[in-house]
Amino acid sequence: MPSGGRRLPPWTSPRGAAPRWSPCTPAGASPPVSGGCSSHVTPPASGGGGCYGYRVTPPTSGGCSRPPRAPPSSVDSPYVRAKQAQVIEKDPNKAVPLFWAAINSGDRIESALKDMATVLNKQIELKRLLRQ
Repeated sequence: MPSGGRRLPPWTSPRGAAPRWSPCTPAGASPPVSGGCSSHVTPPASGGGGCYGYRVTPPTSGGCSRPPRAPPSSVDSPYVRAKQAQVIEKDPNKAVPLFWAAINSGDRIESALKDMATVLNKQIELKRLLRQ
């Protein structure tokens, strides 16, 4: 077996996989629909062929079931300031309140929670070691 003796799940099998669609697919072919989202592609505006003749258009109704992505965080966000306090300044007492500020402002909530838990865990371990 090429997978090192382990069986792979059926959805990873290339035999059952649908052909992949790309922007260079001829105009008559339609993209496969997966997960309720379809690619919204209009035919080329000019007669010139190639990949670059296609343009992507937003959905006209309904759209994808996924929520929209948040815009990229700015360089001066609360999470970035907390990470700088944690990694560069190595000041956990300053980093924890900044992580709380990031969580309360909704900036990378899951990352802020994980990083704050890491900082607090290190502080607890340090106190435990100093008591012994």
